[in-house]
Amino acid sequence: MAAGQVIGGRLGAHLAINKGARLIRPLFLSVVSVTIAALGYKTYLASTFFTRVTQQYGMMPQIIVMLAIVVSIMFIYVVTNKRLRNPV
Repeated sequence: MAAGQVIGGRLGAHLAINKGARLIRPLFLSVVSVTIAALGYKTYLASTFFTRVTQQYGMMPQIIVMLAIVVSIMFIYVVTNKRLRNPV
């Protein structure tokens, strides 16, 4: 685990210095979105309906929902970022 932390820290610092906010901001929003989705799922949606769907179809519906949330947040970020750069 320590080796993974060191490698990840060096790689993250290198990417942050070279790519800047263009890479870090969307990556950060993606990680936070997935964390929020997972917490919301565990807290509110892990009911009998989702348990039955998971047992019947596997993890695919949950993965699709999480991906939809991440894609929608990334879309909102891109749209708002373009508006800030090019005000009408």
